[in-house]
Amino acid sequence: IGKNLYITEIGFYDEQSLFSKEVPKNNIDYVLVYCVSGKGWYKLNNKKFILKANRFIVLPRKTDLSLGTDHAHSWSLYFVKFNGAIGEAMYNYLLRDKKMENATPPLVGRMAQFRDIMHHLELMENLENLLYANFRFYSFLGTFTLTVFNYMKKGADNIIERCIIIMKEHLHENLTLDELARKACVSASYLSALFKQ
Repeated sequence: IGKNLYITEIGFYDEQSLFSKEVPKNNIDYVLVYCVSGKGWYKLNNKKFILKANRFIVLPRKTDLSLGTDHAHSWSLYFVKFNGAIGEAMYNYLLRDKKMENATPPLVGRMAQFRDIMHHLELMENLENLLYANFRFYSFLGTFTLTVFNYMKKGADNIIERCIIIMKEHLHENLTLDELARKACVSASYLSALFKQ
């Protein structure tokens, strides 16, 4: 049932100041890297590129990839390796205009889907959780090319909703206004004005 498209590795790396990851050339999976906030670098064929917030790369199998941060910046990113009978078709679908790196708007729904996928993969004591996570992965990938969340609130309402989700994710911390604004990709003064309204 799950052979068409499945996740082989997944992770969310939040505000990692010294994050680095290597994907060897003999990797048999497709790779998706989405920068949520901040910026970092990736290296392909010994050539270094910068990946900024709200941009993603999708790579074919057998691609040598290095990811990391410099000391001056941190970034939050989603990292997924995937495969399956339609893996190549999905890879080609994600390649907009045959460009390896693309922009995508920040979507609260995308973040929620990713958390849901990770949650069910963490509960892998049964086949149903594994299948659910991989079925949900179809929808998650669709958010990178289509405006499937157009029904969601726009502008200020969307920023408030995003901040509420961020605060829920960081209940164990005492987030300052500046930290919350940085995670939501807005200025602290603008965010303060929105909450006062």
